[in-house]
Amino acid sequence: IRKRRFTKNNHANSQTTETKMRKRKTMKKPIIQIVLILATCCARGQGTLQVDQHADTATPPGGEINIQPGPISQSFIPSLSSVGFMRLYLSDQTAGGSGSMVSINFWAGSPTNGTFLGSTTPVFISNFFFGVTNFFFSAPVSVTPGTTYYLQPLVQSGDSARIGILPSSSYPSGSLFNQGTEFPGSVLWFQEGVVVPEPPVNLLVSLGLAALYFRQRKTN
Repeated sequence: IRKRRFTKNNHANSQTTETKMRKRKTMKKPIIQIVLILATCCARGQGTLQVDQHADTATPPGGEINIQPGPISQSFIPSLSSVGFMRLYLSDQTAGGSGSMVSINFWAGSPTNGTFLGSTTPVFISNFFFGVTNFFFSAPVSVTPGTTYYLQPLVQSGDSARIGILPSSSYPSGSLFNQGTEFPGSVLWFQEGVVVPEPPVNLLVSLGLAALYFRQRKTN
């Protein structure tokens, strides 16, 4: 009798253990799915770039100009009430160079002695790089639509980077300045605009799914 009871108990314990293991395996899948959904939402939540003013950036630069010694400045007239990012076509073709650290200063009133509005986070340009580069302000800079402003690329350290230019007809609303003097016939290859946060709908849905899952887990 004792042997039979012992065998029954072992069988029952074995079934209980198998059931728990199955539940754990079943619960792992929803956890992984929820984590992936949340990661996707966080990645998408960085926002999209809405371009305001720009030269004819569908056209590749027809030439380049040295940023140094400068200063090189490009005027533009925004139609939005803030600026969150800027884009330039940069290159570093210095033989045996080590790359360059570049940022953009933002001015109002004058490209040399006006009101300083802010500076973008510096971006490293590797040696022999050429292409479009994004620059972001740590916070949107407020501007008055219809007023002239100036972007001013600056090499903080490293090689003497170059910047792409286009014919002045590519952006009739602004001018290129070199050391405060207008540089006729050309404008910088540039874009500027705002960073638009994406709606947090996906994140809310994911959090709702997570809450339902843990509620169901508690009930079970």
